[in-house]
Amino acid sequence: MREPNYWQPPFDPGPELGAIAVPIISRSGLHGTLSLMWLVDEMDLEELLAMGSLNDLHRASARLGTKLDQKSVSAPEV
Repeated sequence: MREPNYWQPPFDPGPELGAIAVPIISRSGLHGTLSLMWLVDEMDLEELLAMGSLNDLHRASARLGTKLDQKSVSAPEV
Protein backbone atom coordinates (compact mmCIF):
# COMPACT_ATOMS: atom_id res chain seq x y z
CA MET A 1 0.00 0.00 0.00
CA ARG A 2 1.26 3.49 -0.79
CA GLU A 3 2.51 5.56 2.14
CA PRO A 4 0.30 8.47 3.24
CA ASN A 5 1.53 11.79 1.84
CA TYR A 6 3.46 9.97 -0.90
CA TRP A 7 3.15 13.07 -3.08
CA GLN A 8 4.71 16.09 -1.41
CA PRO A 9 4.04 19.77 -2.21
CA PRO A 10 4.39 21.61 -4.52
CA PHE A 11 3.15 18.66 -6.61
CA ASP A 12 -0.66 18.58 -6.86
CA PRO A 13 -1.81 15.03 -7.69
CA GLY A 14 -5.49 16.00 -7.80
CA PRO A 15 -7.89 13.74 -5.91
CA GLU A 16 -6.47 11.48 -3.20
CA LEU A 17 -5.48 8.11 -4.61
CA GLY A 18 -5.10 4.75 -2.92
CA ALA A 19 -2.76 2.16 -4.38
CA ILE A 20 -1.77 -1.47 -3.85
CA ALA A 21 0.73 -3.58 -5.77
CA VAL A 22 1.86 -7.18 -5.99
CA PRO A 23 5.09 -8.59 -7.43
CA ILE A 24 5.31 -10.35 -10.81
CA ILE A 25 7.59 -13.32 -10.15
CA SER A 26 8.75 -16.14 -12.40
CA ARG A 27 11.21 -18.97 -11.79
CA SER A 28 14.03 -16.60 -12.78
CA GLY A 29 13.06 -13.88 -10.30
CA LEU A 30 11.24 -10.58 -9.98
CA HIS A 31 10.06 -8.89 -13.18
CA GLY A 32 8.19 -5.95 -11.71
CA THR A 33 4.88 -5.19 -10.06
CA LEU A 34 1.23 -5.07 -11.00
CA SER A 35 -0.60 -2.21 -9.33
CA LEU A 36 -4.11 -0.91 -8.82
CA MET A 37 -5.02 2.70 -8.03
CA TRP A 38 -8.40 4.08 -7.02
CA LEU A 39 -10.02 7.30 -5.85
CA VAL A 40 -10.12 7.25 -2.05
CA ASP A 41 -13.19 9.53 -2.02
CA GLU A 42 -15.11 6.85 -3.93
CA MET A 43 -13.95 3.74 -2.05
CA ASP A 44 -11.85 2.85 0.97
CA LEU A 45 -9.35 0.01 1.19
CA GLU A 46 -11.74 -2.30 3.05
CA GLU A 47 -14.35 -1.98 0.28
CA LEU A 48 -11.73 -2.64 -2.38
CA LEU A 49 -10.50 -5.75 -0.56
CA ALA A 50 -14.07 -6.98 -0.03
CA MET A 51 -14.53 -6.88 -3.83
CA GLY A 52 -11.66 -9.37 -4.17
CA SER A 53 -9.35 -6.92 -5.93
CA LEU A 54 -6.20 -8.06 -4.12
CA ASN A 55 -6.96 -11.69 -4.99
CA ASP A 56 -7.51 -10.65 -8.61
CA LEU A 57 -4.12 -8.90 -8.64
CA HIS A 58 -2.41 -11.98 -7.20
CA ARG A 59 -4.03 -14.24 -9.81
CA ALA A 60 -3.09 -11.90 -12.64
CA SER A 61 0.53 -11.57 -11.47
CA ALA A 62 0.80 -15.36 -11.16
CA ARG A 63 -0.50 -15.75 -14.74
CA LEU A 64 2.03 -13.20 -15.96
CA GLY A 65 4.85 -15.04 -14.17
CA THR A 66 3.75 -18.31 -15.77
CA LYS A 67 3.62 -16.75 -19.25
CA LEU A 68 7.08 -15.23 -18.77
CA ASP A 69 8.39 -18.70 -17.84
CA GLN A 70 6.68 -20.26 -20.88
CA LYS A 71 8.30 -17.69 -23.17
CA SER A 72 11.69 -18.11 -21.40
CA VAL A 73 11.79 -14.43 -20.46
CA SER A 74 14.36 -13.97 -17.71
CA ALA A 75 13.89 -11.51 -14.90
CA PRO A 76 16.15 -8.48 -15.10
CA GLU A 77 19.40 -8.65 -13.16
CA VAL A 78 19.72 -6.18 -10.34
